Amino acid sequence: MKFTLLLLTVLVLAASAGSFDIAVSGGILWATGQWGNDFGNGMNCEFTGVWNILSSISTGVTVSGTTYSGGINGRASLNMFNCGIIVGYFLRPWGETFNPGIECSFGMNRSSLTNGTGSDPVTWDPYWKAGLVWDFSIGGGFRGAVGCDYIQVLAETQASESFGIRIGISKEISL
Repeated sequence: MKFTLLLLTVLVLAASAGSFDIAVSGGILWATGQWGNDFGNGMNCEFTGVWNILSSISTGVTVSGTTYSGGINGRASLNMFNCGIIVGYFLRPWGETFNPGIECSFGMNRSSLTNGTGSDPVTWDPYWKAGLVWDFSIGGGFRGAVGCDYIQVLAETQASESFGIRIGISKEISL
């Protein structure tokens, strides 16, 4: 109990040192490698809560949902749900119009494959994502972002890989 209270106190004090952002982004994904032979394009939607520790370093949590079409015959679909931790580093944190950065996330991925004859069992596998992002001010306390990501799910039988392009919007909030 004492450890929990101490941890909460440290988190509250640390959180007061930076700002928080909430963000939503979406994009298009292309399956690559062997996995890309089985599935077509995908769509992704991601929600992120980020604590800006310093002006150039941020960390937080991310939750995203992705769906892929079934390739050539279109009979199968793959739905994925990711939850994880995200870390970002921005090269020009003071830049209002051009703020390039790098974001990486890792966590767990839930995959569900369905086709015309049934569905495969749901699996939970680790995943990681790395990408370049360009952050910019759009006024009114909002920031826009565009970027590209490389995503890999480390499944037991076959690793799934994809490349994506995303666009997003974020808003700084105060607690």
